[in-house]
Amino acid sequence: MAARPRAARDDVLSSRPFTVLVLAATMSAAGCHGMILSSVQRERLREAQAFADRTTAAYQVAAVNVVPSIRLRTIYDPSDRSISVDPRGLDDRDWLLSLAHELGHVTLAHRHERTRDVTELRHMELDANARAIEILVRVRGWSEDDAVRRLAGYFVAANDKIRSGTRRLASGHLPPCHELDDLLERFPAVRDAPACPRE
Repeated sequence: MAARPRAARDDVLSSRPFTVLVLAATMSAAGCHGMILSSVQRERLREAQAFADRTTAAYQVAAVNVVPSIRLRTIYDPSDRSISVDPRGLDDRDWLLSLAHELGHVTLAHRHERTRDVTELRHMELDANARAIEILVRVRGWSEDDAVRRLAGYFVAANDKIRSGTRRLASGHLPPCHELDDLLERFPAVRDAPACPRE
C-alpha cells in the first residue's frame, strides 16, 4: 500500500485561524480591487504559484502567473498565461485539484479560444483531467491511487451540487460523472475510487 503522500500537509492549512487582511492597491491589476483575503488564502496563493512554477519547469513550458480573481472558478487564460483563482476556492480541501487541471491545460498547450467544436473542447477537458493526475504524482509527490481517488471524489461532489442546483456545469465540460468514467478508464489499476450514483 502506498504511503500517504507529502501533500497531506496541504490539509493542515485548513485548520489555521483566519486572519483577515486587506490587500494593497497593487492587486488591482489582477482584478482584485479592495479584495479581502484571509491569511490561509494568501498562503495558499503563494503555494499555488510555487506549484505552477515547479510544474512549468518540469514540463519545460513557459511560466504562468497565478492570480486571485473575482471569477467564480479557477480558469486558465492562454492569452496572458495566467490562471485566475477564485479565492473562495482556496478554502476548499481539494483546491489543488482544480489548479492541477488548469496546469494540465498549460502543459498540453491547449487554446480553447481557437475552437468552437464542442467535441474537441470536451476532449481537451478530459485530457487535462488525466494530465492533472500525472502532475500531482510527478510534481506534488502524490501516489497515483490517491490522486485519482481525490479527483474522483471531487467529481462526485460536483455532480451532487449540479443535481441540487447549487452549481452549474462548466462550459466545455461533460457532466462530472461522465468525466469520472473517462478518468477511471484511463487509470484502470486504481480500485475503490468514489463513484457516482447509478439510477
